[in-house]
Amino acid sequence: MLSKSNKKLVYLLQFFVLILVLSACNQYEKTYYDDGKLKEKYQINKEKEKDGAYLRYHANGTLAEETNYQNGVQDGVRKIFTESGDLEFTSTYSDGKLNGPRKVYFPTGKLRVDSNYKDDQLIGTFYKYYENGNLQEEVTFVDGAENGPFVEYYDNGVVKWKGNYLNGDNEFGLLEHFDVTGKLIKKMQCDSTRMCITIWKEDQDIKKG
Repeated sequence: MLSKSNKKLVYLLQFFVLILVLSACNQYEKTYYDDGKLKEKYQINKEKEKDGAYLRYHANGTLAEETNYQNGVQDGVRKIFTESGDLEFTSTYSDGKLNGPRKVYFPTGKLRVDSNYKDDQLIGTFYKYYENGNLQEEVTFVDGAENGPFVEYYDNGVVKWKGNYLNGDNEFGLLEHFDVTGKLIKKMQCDSTRMCITIWKEDQDIKKG
């Protein structure tokens, strides 16, 4: 068994180790609103860069933002909240850029937008929803611009428009329009100048001009 003097020495060593560990950890910084309420709370490293958890608050005291930094740049999931505490959107960062999923929510908590980013640019399929949960729109993105098939829906889930985009919000090729029951009512042909010509309409044959 340790003698009293040895126990005291062990306690002193443990205390100094704890002090060293705490001094090596990142420090917390805080900012405040004019009325003295907490506005921001975040960790900084020895170079005074944000490094670790970051929290921002609304003037009413509710959490406004929760994210993370690594050596001064955003890294990880970022969450934004409304003043009433509802989650507004989440996004994912890597090396200070949007990289990964970004989701936007209705005040009810239901998903409104589901998208993906790479180096701050939209990629893949972009989904937008009605508050009832039905899909409102799905669009293909390449390098941050609409390129490829898209579909728009009525709030009952029936297809409204179907076609393709080229280099942005420009319809290109065959564009089809449907009524709320899903019946095809019009076909259009769109060129690269954003001009669309009706080539077929319900109960009417239209020759391509």
